[in-house]
Amino acid sequence: MKKLKITFRKPCKETGLYEGLVFGTGDYLAALAASLALILLLSFLFYRSLPAALFLMPLLPIFLAVIRSEVRRKRERTLRADFTKLLEALSLSFRSGFSARGAFPECEKSLAISLGETHPLTRAVRKICEGISLGVPPEDLFTRFAASTALPEIRDLAAVLSLGIRSGGDLCRLIDACDTRIRTRLEVREEIEGALAARKLELTILSVIPCAILLYMRYASPGFLDVLYGNAFGCVCMTACLIVYLLAVLWGRRIIAFEV
Repeated sequence: MKKLKITFRKPCKETGLYEGLVFGTGDYLAALAASLALILLLSFLFYRSLPAALFLMPLLPIFLAVIRSEVRRKRERTLRADFTKLLEALSLSFRSGFSARGAFPECEKSLAISLGETHPLTRAVRKICEGISLGVPPEDLFTRFAASTALPEIRDLAAVLSLGIRSGGDLCRLIDACDTRIRTRLEVREEIEGALAARKLELTILSVIPCAILLYMRYASPGFLDVLYGNAFGCVCMTACLIVYLLAVLWGRRIIAFEV
């Protein structure tokens, strides 16, 4: 008999979670459009020549990587917040006396009410329930799902579930202990993000100021910066300024980046 295989990695439209929440085609096209617009803006401000955008094209992969990282961080933050509801639903199911096979269908009903039928976590648990109905062990299904999300909190829960189910341990106690540890980690992460919120806003403002100054000088004092355009010295000078500007922005982003 052919072995049944359940996968969460694709298609992504079924779960919305795979490979660390990477870009889809629409996300990539949006990021590409934003990156190209930024390159055109820089070529207009620093070289007063739109064809100079061809010279700045090597920056395109860097801009795409930054946008992708920011979008992924926001999605993971949202997923972590919603993940606490999955923990609550599982804990309630086990406390109600359901086994591992019966807990996930009840968890799906709770998530459908709290998060909605189309939420990625609801769809993922529904897919687990489909696998359970076909005879696949629930701990294996949840472990595969956790691996597809690349989030440490979900992987921790998968390890606890797998150990508890296979060893016949007290799942209620294990889930509660896992819930406490994960919630503590999330609270610490939220506190750090709150403390850095002002610094992130300052970085955003400081990143915009140089471009705003160039734009202001161009229209407020026409001809004042003409010496920096249309000649070799001006091109070298503006290129050096652009490099320093981009390195400063990337350095600032690295300073405020953190992992808990």
